[in-house]
Formats: sequence, structure tokens, C-alpha cells
Amino acid sequence: MHKLIFFISTLCALALTTNAQEIKQKDSVKYVNKLLVVSKYIGDSVVLRWTAPNYPLWMAIRKAGVDVYRAELNLTTNALEGEKKLNTSLLKPMTLEAMKKHFKQNDTTAAMAAQILYGGALSGNQTTKNLESLDLLEADQSNRFVYATYLADLYPAIANALALRFADNTAANGKTYIYYLKSDIKKDKGFVLEESATMVNTTNHVKAEVLQSVDAIGLDKNVRLFWNRLEGDSKYTAYQIERKTGNKPYLNRTATPFVNPDNPNDVKDDESIVFMDSIPQNYVPYSYRIRGITAFGETADWTEITVKGRDLTPPAAPSKVLAVSQGGKKVKISWKKPFKDKDLAGFIIGRSENYEGPYEPVDEKLYAVGDTLAFDLNANVHQRNFYLVSSIDTAGNAARSLPTYVVIADSTAPIKPTGLTALIDSLGVVKLHWDMGREEDLAGYNIYRANNSKEEFSVINKAQVLDNNYMDMVDVNSLTKHAYYKIIAFDKTNNPSVYSTIVEVKKPDYIPPTAPQITDFLTQENSVKIKFMASNSSDLKEYYVYRKADTTFEKIATLLKSDSVFIDLKLPEKEILWYSLVAVDSSGLLSEQSFPQKILLPIRGVELPNLMLSAKKTDKGISISWDKNIPLPIGAKLMLYKSYGQDQLEQYTLIENLKADFTDVEFRKGEAIKYALRLQLPNGNVSVLSAPIAITM
Repeated sequence: MHKLIFFISTLCALALTTNAQEIKQKDSVKYVNKLLVVSKYIGDSVVLRWTAPNYPLWMAIRKAGVDVYRAELNLTTNALEGEKKLNTSLLKPMTLEAMKKHFKQNDTTAAMAAQILYGGALSGNQTTKNLESLDLLEADQSNRFVYATYLADLYPAIANALALRFADNTAANGKTYIYYLKSDIKKDKGFVLEESATMVNTTNHVKAEVLQSVDAIGLDKNVRLFWNRLEGDSKYTAYQIERKTGNKPYLNRTATPFVNPDNPNDVKDDESIVFMDSIPQNYVPYSYRIRGITAFGETADWTEITVKGRDLTPPAAPSKVLAVSQGGKKVKISWKKPFKDKDLAGFIIGRSENYEGPYEPVDEKLYAVGDTLAFDLNANVHQRNFYLVSSIDTAGNAARSLPTYVVIADSTAPIKPTGLTALIDSLGVVKLHWDMGREEDLAGYNIYRANNSKEEFSVINKAQVLDNNYMDMVDVNSLTKHAYYKIIAFDKTNNPSVYSTIVEVKKPDYIPPTAPQITDFLTQENSVKIKFMASNSSDLKEYYVYRKADTTFEKIATLLKSDSVFIDLKLPEKEILWYSLVAVDSSGLLSEQSFPQKILLPIRGVELPNLMLSAKKTDKGISISWDKNIPLPIGAKLMLYKSYGQDQLEQYTLIENLKADFTDVEFRKGEAIKYALRLQLPNGNVSVLSAPIAITM
């Protein structure tokens, strides 16, 4: 007896501890104070199976016991008739002494049930010490409850011993019964048990269904049996699995029925129930049979399947693989064969244009075990060539060598790309297109761009362009007005073509030109001469000249972009004129107006007396003098004009001190110089020019 108790303790401690963490998660469980009951007619009786929804309720029901009641449902009147209690005494779990007498001493399943019911557990005092003890107690209780339910599903005798099963042997055939479960749980424990019921018809006995979806895969000294989880979980609680070879009897492959619960956290779950079994030999047929066990302890008919294990161990891989170009398309491949591989069948040579593959056989030949040399007569001279050698054994398993690379000289570059065009939209999106090259080893294109065709071009694509279209985006708000493109082709050995012809695109112009600025002016008898500083915009096209004589500026002239002087020969009869200029670019955009220049025109009403203007050379320069005895209006000043040779006279300086001669120290020697005077009054009115005088230094 002591031996039996030791075995029980060891087995259950291992089982309960292993699953404590798995069963511990309780947050998603809804506690209901109601027994969960199912029923089935099995031909000679009706079997009831039940369990509690949680450990505390199970403990309370174990103590209080369960009564089973039955009533017949009259299908005509839909009324219950002949209700009666079926059990003569309360259904409670067997005592430990009763279990020792009822079950055999070597019955390990019964021993596990006894341990669940009466084995040692943490005491209540221990649970108050710390949270870890509370967790351990909860895990122990949960495991006992789950294993009790599990054993009751598999073994009817254990279900009876645990008071989780009842067989009604008095049920008549062809009836519809309602069964009730009642338990007198004390209210001082905080439980109020709801009544549980189940309905069953005794007309037909539906046997457990045969498992339909069984399949098997033979592995290397292993067998993988599998079947659909949806089918299995909907019909069975566990499975019996047996195996035999030849004419030998079937033997169990598990000490207890096989259970494979669904794990919702397993992302690799392929919706199959899987059983792995090791086998002694490959290529020997093994027969398996599998049947399900229902929650009532019924077993279905066997499903049989035969499978062989197979050799999945690859041979050793070849080493020291070397590939050498022999000229043209011919490449020599050599290798060192594996050392003493008894099931080696031969070698296959593979070629690819990429290190990672995929590799294709260079021929249909399986090279012999003794071969260490092969030739590829169709290497592709226009692409990269990687080679490897695979060992093949008699079972078809393969082991690849490391790839090796062979250099095949290719100095022929692609031809110059043609047909390059570029179209740009209003947002600056440039669409490039060109004729696709026809080279067999064409790898792709690089696209180059610059802001000036004479500047250095830069590559704008991150990876080689594989087709003949490319889209680019340029900044339309920059001062550069054009973009330039060219392309180059590369083959698979990276030989470059010559550049394509450059193509130019004009960007959409949204930036107006800079405004010109008036720097000087000259008024004459019947004209006004205006000098201005040009706009510095690169796409300058022309200038517009505006004049205001009354209230608004009006356009009076258009100048070339190379002009820097404007002479207005059509003066209106006004005393004051305003002038302004605007720059125009090639897109028709206008600059802002230049700062307006106010000009006072000569008034003929101001009489200029004969001042007897004269000029003479002095040591300091040219002395300009006039008759100072001639009376002039109060506040009048003299505006001196000057020119060289045949040039027109221009304003030179304003003479305010009319009592002294003026000395001009700025002149060019050897050239004729002309001078003239104009009288300027304080109110801005001026006279006509005096007759010019000339002098040569």
C-alpha cells in the first residue's frame, strides 16, 4: 500500500506542477453556480455526465452530493409526466477506502483520481503568508479540478468514482426524457445552485463517429500523424493510438489516451492535431490505427493508415568548388568530393546569375560519384555566372556547396541611348522617355541632370532604371530657367555606353525679373535723355518705358534688353514729367516699376541774357567765366553743360556762386571740349541753353 501511495504522489505532483501556469489564467472565465450537464442514449441506458464550472462550486457539490431526477416529456401535450428521483442515495465521490477496494492496486488512473480527491495540498494558513503562496494554492486547486474532469471524460469507472457520472438503466426505448440535477448546497457558503437539466431521446443509439481526416507523413525515422482539429475537438476528448509492423499485433503508442489541446497563443498552429512517433527503421511500412474517445467514455471505430519513414539526411556537400573561364561560353568547374559518403549517388552542377539563386542545372547529367570535373558549354557571356555543385544521395537528398563566381571578359559596351525626350508640367514634374536598348545583357540606365549644359551633370536616380521611362521633379521657384538631361546605359558587367544627346527643358517661370533703375537724366530743348541700370535677370527680354504727364503713367516705348539709354523726343507741353521703366522676361513676366524720376522741362518764358561765356586754360584746369556785371534774377543759378567732340551736351554741374569763375579740373587732354549754360530760377523754371563754346586742352 505504501508503494501505491508513493506512486500516486509522484505522478500527480509532476502532472499538476507542469500545468499550473497553463490553467491559472482565470480572468476570462465566467463563474456560474450551475452544473454543466450532457446526456446520451447508448442503447441500453442513458448516461449523464456533468462537471462544475469552477473549483469552489465543485468542492461544495462534492460535500453536499447530487440527486438525479427524471421526467418524461409528452410530445403531444408538451407536458412533463412521471417525475421521480433515480438515485437511492446522494451521489458523492468514493471515499479513499472505497477506492482502494474498488480499483486494482496497480491502476495508475485510479491512483491519480485518489490523489486528486484526497492527496495533500497547501493549508489555509499557508495562503495568508504571501502572494506567492496564494498563487500556488490557486494553481493546485485549478489543476485538481481540471484533471478530475479530464479523467472523468476518459474513464467511466473514474467518472463514477468522482460522482461526475450516472447511468439510468431504467430508461425505456422511444421516449423523450428531461433529467434534472439538484444539490443541497448550504447558503452560508455563499452559493445558490441553479437547477441543471438535459434532454435526451431514446429512439436511436448514435455511436461515436469514425475519425475521417487522418493523414500521415513519413519522416526520417519518425512519423507525423495528423487530423483536422475542428473535426476532432467537436467529437472527442482524447484518442487511442496503436501501431504494428507486419503481422504483429497492434501496441499502444501512449501510456494514457493522447490529448492535444488547442493553444490560442500558438501562431504556428495549422488547425491540425499532430502526433509524432519515432520508428526503428526507414522504408519499412508501419500500420497505425486511431480512434477517438468521447466525453461519455465511448470509443469510435478504428481508422487505419500505413506509412513509411524515409531518409531525409542529406549527404556531405562538395568543397573547394572552382570555376574558370575557358574562352567564349566555355567554363570549367572542378570540386572535391565528400569523404566516404556510403549512399552518395552523384553530383549536379548548377548555374545562376545571382549568388542567392535560383540555380538551374547546366545540363541533364548526374555526374558519377568519382567525377570531380565538369564543363559548362553555354555560359552567358552577357551576365554574371555563379556555379555550385550539389551532392545527391540515393534517397534524393541534396547538399549544396558554396557558390563560386567566374569572370567572363566582356568589353562590349551598350550603344549610345537614343530618342531621349523630356516634358515638363506646370508643377515642375519632368517625364523622360527614350528608346529601349536591344542589348541582350542590358542592365539599366542612369539619369543625369544639370542646370547648365556646360556644367557638370549629377546622377539623380538611386538605383539603375530598368525600363525607358523616368519621372523627375525640378524646383520651379529657382533663378535657373532651364534643366538639362542626359542618360547612359550599362550592361550586366557594368560597361557604360556613351552619353545620350542632351535634352533641354524650360521650367515654368513664376519669378518676375528684377526692376531696372534710372541713374541719370538730361533735359534739352526738345528732348529728355534718361540713363538706367539694367535688370540682372538671366531671361531678360526687353524694357517698357512709362511716362506720366498728368495723373497716370502711360507706356511710351519698348527698348531692347541691351539698351541702357532712352531719349524722349516727343515731349508734351508740360512743365513736369515723370519717367519709370519695367523689365520684361522671356515668359512675359513684368518686374516692378523702377523708382519714378521727376524731370522739370525748360520754360521758354525764362529769358537768358548774353552772359559772354568764355573758357581759357590755366595751371589748375579750364577756367569758365561770364560777364558778372549783367544783372540776374535773385536766387538764380547756372547749370553748366559739357560734352566731348561731337557728343551731345549733358548736364555737368550746378554753379551756385555766380561771383567767381568756375574751374573744371576733369577733362581729357587732346580732345575738343564744349561748354554751355542754362539759367535756373528758384521756382524750378529754366531757360534755354546758351550758345556753346569750345576749347581744346
